[in-house]
Amino acid sequence: MSLRLKPFLDRVLARYNRREFLPTDPLSAVHRYPDPRDQEVVAYVAAGLAFGNVKSVLAGVAAALAPLGSRPARTLTNLGPAAALRKAQGFTYRWVRDRDMANLWLMLGAALREAGGLEPLFAAAQPASAPDTLVGADGLVCALSDLAPPAVDVLRRGTRSFLPGVSGPGASKRLHMFLRWMVRRDELDLGLWTAARPAQLLVPLDTHVARIGRRLGLTARRTAGKAMVQDITAGLRALDPADPIKYDFALAHLGILGACPTRADPKLCAKCPLVPVCRV
Repeated sequence: MSLRLKPFLDRVLARYNRREFLPTDPLSAVHRYPDPRDQEVVAYVAAGLAFGNVKSVLAGVAAALAPLGSRPARTLTNLGPAAALRKAQGFTYRWVRDRDMANLWLMLGAALREAGGLEPLFAAAQPASAPDTLVGADGLVCALSDLAPPAVDVLRRGTRSFLPGVSGPGASKRLHMFLRWMVRRDELDLGLWTAARPAQLLVPLDTHVARIGRRLGLTARRTAGKAMVQDITAGLRALDPADPIKYDFALAHLGILGACPTRADPKLCAKCPLVPVCRV
């Protein structure tokens, strides 16, 4: 079944994997910064806040980045605990509060000072021969936590949102999305990192990709966790072993833009490139 999907998924890719849809994605915030050092830390902030509806996510990301100015990496490198709390004062997005944002800024600043950025933390744990990026992702999260200054409480709920338990059963969608942005390169993804290959990436499993993955027969699971991530990624690897996650942005935006609704809609479904292979 997976190989049969390729021409239909390629049509979705051609239709939606385009810069014109970037404003509906938190990745748009990253593209506003020309310096790769800024892009890397901005990407971690933006991906970390990518939960909820798109309008709210974009507003939350904008509020998290505004205090960092036009050179976020430089600001974070020089940021101390008291200044971080002052800059973050009043920030709130769902369960992430100002102290949580200050905590994230301080961890990113420590990574910049101690390691020169986030990629070295990932690379130190990521074997070149690994089948995927799970080990490196876990190493990145653990290193950020270990680098946290004494003022940072990594056990706060909002702070832990930025430090997902990659080794557990969860999908770790936002971290895998960050890695997609960093490792892949096309007109959307930045391709800043060389410590992993696109072939090793895992799908960032949002509600849209999970729903479409079930409808296409890429997974039979109902729970959107790590096992579903691995199912859908394996199906996409059968289509393109070198770059399986190239379909992620397009599939997610098929849902985000309302072209693939939660419940089947005959008018919408008739226009969908996937209708010949959809199991709805």
